[in-house]
This record gives sequence, C-alpha cells and structure tokens, in this order.
Amino acid sequence: MNVMTAATNTGIGSPTQCVFHVTISPGVGGVPASVTVSSENEGGPRNDRALVLKRRTVPEVRALEAIKRHDGARAVAALEGSRSYDFAYPFTLPYVRGLAYLAASQAQQAAAEFQKIIDHSGLNPPSPVHSLARLGLARAYAMAGDEAKARTAYQDFFVLWKDADPDVPVIQAKAEYAKLQ
Repeated sequence: MNVMTAATNTGIGSPTQCVFHVTISPGVGGVPASVTVSSENEGGPRNDRALVLKRRTVPEVRALEAIKRHDGARAVAALEGSRSYDFAYPFTLPYVRGLAYLAASQAQQAAAEFQKIIDHSGLNPPSPVHSLARLGLARAYAMAGDEAKARTAYQDFFVLWKDADPDVPVIQAKAEYAKLQ
C-alpha cells in the first residue's frame, strides 16, 4: 500500500495483538494532509504494537511528509524521539533520517545515517535501503563538496543496481553522477 495516497489502514488484531488504526487524510500532490493513530486497546502488553507505531512509524511518515514539502527542518524534528528504533525492523529509520538531513542541507549528518545502514548490511538484507543508502551517501558527499567520495559512492550504487530496472533512482543518479565528471 502506498502510504502517501491511502485513506485508511487498519491493523488486524487478535488476543495477543493490539488493534490499531492509521488514518491518512488525502492531501495535495500525494502528500497527506494529516496522519492520526489510534488504538482500540488502551493499556497492558497488547498496547506495545501501538506504542511502536506511535514512536517509529508515525514519525517516519511525518518526516516523509515534510521531505515531500521540502521542509528538512521539520523532517529532522519529526524523527527526534525515534532513535531507539533505528535498528528495529524494517530498518528504514536511518534512511528516512538521512533523507531528512539532506533536505535540511546537513550533509555530514546525512552521510552518517547512510553509513550506518551500509555498516549494518545484515539487518533486513533484502531491503532496498541498503543499496539506496549508497545513493544517499553519494548525494551527501556531493552536497558537502567531496566530489571524489561522491563519485565512489555513485559507482558503488551503480554496481549494486546494474541488473535492476532503469527506473527513476537510477536515471536521477546517472544525471547527478554526470555533473561530477
């Protein structure tokens, strides 16, 4: 499901799971107008899933909303309290935080987040964030003015994506890489 266009996502519950609801109000240009989270269970161990949702998933969605609106400072702020979930499945928080830092023109912080993903390639190995982190790292180095490291990171990304469909990230990356030549 595409989070940016969904109207409502309802979690399914059982006696050992929390039932939660994420409501995303449609907005303009695929950016949600609002995100709300509620739980049908208000306490006890069954509420743990709602807690994770509120502390990891909602900040991540709010950061992505801010990135789409080109508000890097708000994206970084949305993720402030989520660091304790950085290594939790699906291991996407460092990637989103790296994107937020790029949007906020904080190249060194962005590079550190993308490097964190590269250094922990064993966490959720099939996830595309591992190869996309190399693209993010290249962009962070380019933003910081380190063209040599940026070229190397772009080349690493191209090696990983050589057999992938030539979709938007690859096309954009090749155009960015060409500017460094």
